[in-house]
Amino acid sequence: MNHRFVLILAASALAACGGARQAPIYDLRATPAPLEYAGEVYSMTTVETPGGEQEIESTTTIAMTVAYGSPTADGLPIEVVFSDFSTDAAGAPDLSGMYGLPFRGMVGEAGEVQLTESPELDVQGFDPASMLQAINPVVIPLPPSGHPADEAWPLQTSRDPGGGLTGVSTFDGSARFAADTVWNGISSNWVVSSGEVSTRASGAPAGAPGEVDLDTEGDSESMYAWDPARGLVLHVTVEVSMDGSVSTQGMVLPLTIDSKATYDLVE
Repeated sequence: MNHRFVLILAASALAACGGARQAPIYDLRATPAPLEYAGEVYSMTTVETPGGEQEIESTTTIAMTVAYGSPTADGLPIEVVFSDFSTDAAGAPDLSGMYGLPFRGMVGEAGEVQLTESPELDVQGFDPASMLQAINPVVIPLPPSGHPADEAWPLQTSRDPGGGLTGVSTFDGSARFAADTVWNGISSNWVVSSGEVSTRASGAPAGAPGEVDLDTEGDSESMYAWDPARGLVLHVTVEVSMDGSVSTQGMVLPLTIDSKATYDLVE
């Protein structure tokens, strides 16, 4: 999501006389208290093996708080604390040891989160880069001007794929305002981002038979319900569909990956 990320601490204006309404907010800003989000990520990976199709299905339940600090020259400070990150797939690591411990970083001009501090957890399968995949969806790609935009604005990002792999995952697309809506009784704006995604990576992730090479590409769409009165993300839905191949032990195996993530602000 490579867009010009404008950081505004004070996004509302008061009229000279009392009783003026707060101006709409279209930027992330310092939060007076941490925001609590509940999320669920469903994933289905289908691998074509010599013995037939193998399906790997998982659902991850997430509970976390997100707090933004005051803007600095380096970007907007962010602190995330998980109270739940549990996956129902066989062999999923127990990450309860990180509950209550902070992940700290900065939101840069492109809207990307760069971690500067993460918990130390001696558990196979724990990867701070993978935690970023759970954090990034609530960092909404707002317009670079900090004001509503009539036209779509470009978004490009690249990040570490996580999951014990080394390489790069990219997104190349755009974002736009869609129709206004009411979410849980709150007037809000839909923001939609869509584009092409790809991953080129290699490594030995937990549960793999050895070194693997992953090569996938596909499409991604995210929908955000944004509360312009308070400057809050109320809801996020992210859908990703990819296909490609995984290479291991001299075999190249076709695969498809479909996932859907949803997050809701807990009020």
